Amino acid sequence: MEYSRVSQCESAKQIWDTLFVAHEGTNQVKESKLNMLTTSYELFRMSEGESISNMFFPLNQIFNSIHALGKRISNGEMVRKILRSLPP
Repeated sequence: MEYSRVSQCESAKQIWDTLFVAHEGTNQVKESKLNMLTTSYELFRMSEGESISNMFFPLNQIFNSIHALGKRISNGEMVRKILRSLPP
C-alpha cells in the first residue's frame, strides 16, 4: 500500500511529504483532530457506578492522542481532570 502512494514520486522529499500527509495529515487536519480531542477531554465524565479503572482507560487514550498530536498536558493537569471527572 505504501509503495502505491510513493511509486510516482521523483525525489525523497516528495516521498517524505506524501507519507507525512498520509499518516500525520496536514496542519489543518491535525488541528481539527486536536480540537475534537480537546472537546472530548473537556466533556469527559465518569459514569455513575463506573469503576475508576474502567474510567481511566478511555481518558488515558484521550491524553495519549492529544500528546501524539504535539500538545502537552502536565501530570498535575491530568490528576486534576481525573478528580473533576469523578461523580459527586
